[in-house]
Amino acid sequence: MLLLGKGSSNCWHSTNSTSFGFLDVEAPLEESRTNVEASLDGWRTDVAEETRTDVEAPLEGLRTDVVAPLEESSLQSGRLGVLMKKLAELRIKGYEPKPGQYNNISCPMCKGGDSGEDSLNLHISADGNTAVWHCSNGNCGWEGNTMAIADVLPIYGMSKKVMKAKKVPLTEKSLGLQPLCDELLAFFAERMITASTLRRNFVMQKSCGNKIAVAFTYRRDGVLVSCKYRDVQKNFWQELDTEKILYGLDDIKNASDIIIVEGEMDKLAMEEAGFLNCVSVPDGAPAKVSSKQLPSPDQVNFYLPLV
Repeated sequence: MLLLGKGSSNCWHSTNSTSFGFLDVEAPLEESRTNVEASLDGWRTDVAEETRTDVEAPLEGLRTDVVAPLEESSLQSGRLGVLMKKLAELRIKGYEPKPGQYNNISCPMCKGGDSGEDSLNLHISADGNTAVWHCSNGNCGWEGNTMAIADVLPIYGMSKKVMKAKKVPLTEKSLGLQPLCDELLAFFAERMITASTLRRNFVMQKSCGNKIAVAFTYRRDGVLVSCKYRDVQKNFWQELDTEKILYGLDDIKNASDIIIVEGEMDKLAMEEAGFLNCVSVPDGAPAKVSSKQLPSPDQVNFYLPLV
C-alpha cells in the first residue's frame, strides 16, 4: 500500500519518494484545456464559415437580381440615346420615346398633308435599339428603319426591299394575336364585311400599348409568314424581317383569273361580293405614280378565256 505524508516544504510526498506535486497534477489539466480550446476554435471556425455561406449566398443572389437589371437598363438607355440622335438627323423628333410602343407623330416629309394630322407611325423596339416608321398619308407613304448599334445608313423605302424570313417560325401565340373583339367586329360590319369572312381569312387583333390593332395574317400554304397591322385611325405597320407576299395568296393557287387590289380591306370586300380569286399587294398603292411609259396596245398580249 502507498502512504502519503506531508513534508516540511508543504508538498505531499509518497513514502517511496515518488513525487505527486502540483506540477504533476496541472500537466494533465493543461493538456485537457488545450484539447478543449482547440475543439472550441474548430467549432467557431465551422460555425463562422457556415454562417458566412448562409449570408453570402442570398447576397450573391441579391446582387444578380438587382445589378443585372440595372446593367441592362443602362445599356437600354445608352442604345436609346444613340437611336434618338439618328432619328433626329432624319428630322424625326419632338416626341417622348416609348420603347415597345407605337408613337403617332408629325411626318417630317409631308407634315400630315392638308389635314396636318400626325400621320407618321413610329415604333421603337423594347430594347431601344431599333426604330421603324411609316407615314399613313396616301400622298406620302414615307417609311424606313434604323438601328442604334448598326454602323450603316438608315434603310429607306422598305416596301421596295424583299425582306428575309425570320429564322424562328411565326405563330399566332408568338405574335400575341387574339380573336377579334366585339368592337372590331362592329367596325368591319359597318363596312359590310361579315364575321365568317374574317374567320376564313384569319383576321385577328393585337394589343399595342393602350390601343388594339387589326392583324391581317399573311399565309402561304396555310403557314403564317408575316403579319400587317392597322388601327382604327388607319395607321399601318408590319412585322420586321418577314417575307412580303400577296395577301390571300392561297386563294389564287388554282385560279385561272386573278384580281389584284390595293389593300387587305379591298380583298375582304371582294370576297363579300363573291370573288375569292383576289389578292392584295402587301404595301398598298405606291406614294407616286410610275414615270415609266406604258406599252402601246399592240405590244400587250391579251388572253381571253375559252367558253
